[in-house]
Amino acid sequence: MAMQITRRGFLKGAAAGAAAAAAAPALAIDSEADLHWDRSADLVVIGYGNAGCNAAIEAARCGCFRSDS
Repeated sequence: MAMQITRRGFLKGAAAGAAAAAAAPALAIDSEADLHWDRSADLVVIGYGNAGCNAAIEAARCGCFRSDS
């Protein structure tokens, strides 16, 4: 079965690609010396949807906790 691409879908994809290409130089770093991390973590849960909520609960049960030190 052939996949049909609509004009709207093509333009949305092209706009997203152009935005990513424009942002890439701003996100680049020159060397590792430019990196500075304020904190370190064994586990980071991004988002609090169903999967994120379950991951955070299970991590807490296993002994992971937030440490601000």
